[in-house]
Amino acid sequence: MSANAVHTSRPLSRWMKLIYGSGAMAFGVKDAALAYLLLLYYNQVLGLDAKLVGIALLLSFLLDGISDPIVGYISDNIQTRWGRRHPFMYVSAIPAFICFYYLWNPPAGLSQTDLFVYLLTFTILTRLVITFYETPSSALIAEITDSYHQRTNLLTYRLVFAWVGGLLLSLLAYGALLVPTPEYPVGQLNPEGYQTMGLIGSAAILFTILISSLGTHHYIPRLKTPTSITKIGSGRAFREAFESLSNPSFVYLFAYAMFSAVGFGIVTGLNIYINTYFWELSAKQIFLANLALLLSAAIAAIITTPMSRVIGKKTAAIGTSFLSFLLIPLPIILRLLDVLPPNGGEPVYEILGIGVTSIMIYVMGFQIVDVVMIIASNILLASMIADIVEDNLVQTGRRSEGLFFASRTFILKCVTGLGGLLSAFVIAAAGFPENAKPGEVEPEVVRNLGILYAPLLVGLFAIAMFFLRGYGIDKVKHEMNLKIIGGMTNRHKGGVIWLTGLSGAGKSTLAAELERNLADSGYSAYVVDGDKIPIAQNPKSEYSSEDYAREAKRVREIAALFAESGLVTIAASISPDRFDRVLARDICPNFHEVYVKANITVCVARDPNNLYKKARAGEIQDCPGISATYEEPKEADLVVDTNTDDVETCAAKLVQYVKSHFPLIPQAAPA
Repeated sequence: MSANAVHTSRPLSRWMKLIYGSGAMAFGVKDAALAYLLLLYYNQVLGLDAKLVGIALLLSFLLDGISDPIVGYISDNIQTRWGRRHPFMYVSAIPAFICFYYLWNPPAGLSQTDLFVYLLTFTILTRLVITFYETPSSALIAEITDSYHQRTNLLTYRLVFAWVGGLLLSLLAYGALLVPTPEYPVGQLNPEGYQTMGLIGSAAILFTILISSLGTHHYIPRLKTPTSITKIGSGRAFREAFESLSNPSFVYLFAYAMFSAVGFGIVTGLNIYINTYFWELSAKQIFLANLALLLSAAIAAIITTPMSRVIGKKTAAIGTSFLSFLLIPLPIILRLLDVLPPNGGEPVYEILGIGVTSIMIYVMGFQIVDVVMIIASNILLASMIADIVEDNLVQTGRRSEGLFFASRTFILKCVTGLGGLLSAFVIAAAGFPENAKPGEVEPEVVRNLGILYAPLLVGLFAIAMFFLRGYGIDKVKHEMNLKIIGGMTNRHKGGVIWLTGLSGAGKSTLAAELERNLADSGYSAYVVDGDKIPIAQNPKSEYSSEDYAREAKRVREIAALFAESGLVTIAASISPDRFDRVLARDICPNFHEVYVKANITVCVARDPNNLYKKARAGEIQDCPGISATYEEPKEADLVVDTNTDDVETCAAKLVQYVKSHFPLIPQAAPA
């Protein structure tokens, strides 16, 4: 099947969505454990200096991030009997189980240096092996379906499963594993709970990777095949990667991801500190707050796709991102302003035997709404990345699903690691002691935590929102891209190269030369020449301005038809009225105006159609350049000057222009 065929827009079964989405629980478990629990475990429980933990997390993020685009690019450019993605997915399962388990079960008695090296080694390995599953699995979204809204729906399953996986691990930890004992009266400081969580989490990762990989295996014959095979590490590979990642919409999302990920890195790194020390919640109360977040996942799953359909992905993403960014620091700011009730106090009521205090009601309320917005915005943003795949195919002739998704996760991991490092430095700057117990930390230290935390997030999130506004692919643009791709039967998109200029400037000569050169290079091109649709065929024609307008109309209508069929259509027409060329740009897909420039003296000397001779004899009413005005293009896409350059030079400029704006889709190498 053709690499660029539009063949995956058929409806997906709910079972397929569940199977594909369930695999996201693997990295949901990994992300929740490493983001929310690892800093406290190694710092407060195992006694490793907070700054060393932060440095280890940052380095692991950076090294893991480098692997993402490499794995993504390789999975874009291989062919096996198990497809491009599944070999990576299968090979990750058992190593992921081993590495995650040992991360939470270090040997006893390690020194600070040894513990730092151990933490660094197993965080890197854990992230790396799960990348071998996560990146190819994420890239499948752009292959399983081409549908604008179905992608959002499929990603809803994926993101909800990821959040649920992380939440279930948190619920298990806070509700059953991190329990107070006489030796550890604060459950969050009980090391046995973390060790058991490591075993359960690693089993969950192994199970969900295998279930999703096996469950999607039958889809392999229907998935896209690479448009070309590029040797990894070659100069061409780097050029192609850079060209794809220069897509304007991706650049804006990339910048948004940078600043928002730093913010969320701080949020996740300090979450357990905020809950434990700022709000003074017990492990059971944190369990209950996290249990309530299951409601958030359900709400997000229900509202995201309909919201995208009604107001569009970009508008929905901006709205949900703004609300999520607002709600994260808001309760901290309200506490610093003494608006919220104090911590502790008598329970207002009980749920599952856990006392719910007044402050818990506020915290849970903010968190439930905030997480709905976070999940929804993540779904929408991932779906927007998937839509960039077709936009990139139109621009470059390559499908780069793995590269785009991997580059997004690369920046997320790198700058989230920076957020984790900043979290450690915020803790140090606030003056937190080791083995700190809730309620026994100096109030000034806790207040410093909030003062450092809230303004930092507000600044980062404000910058992120600025960049999100620049994303430029809506449903109309996406459908247009699919239509263009559907017409790429000739290994390139269709379009119109409109040659305008005075009679005798060289339009017909250049059109024929361009057509010949393009055909030699593998293009399907066709010339629509105004001279072959002569207005003189009309016996009543007087070469008036109305006659030239009729000719331009015929040329643009014919050119539009050929362009829509996927041909590079070379239209040669005097079209002296600028308005006629504007109309051509409006109706012709992928329109490019080329001004073939020549002064009137040169054109009169050439006079290939005896037009000027007839004008001087009074046989022609309106002759552009003599007795009528030729309106030169104000902003032509390309200008070739036949006054000074010969045919070969001008044709070479045209050929180069076409090749840069109508790139050929490379033919796939044999399997």
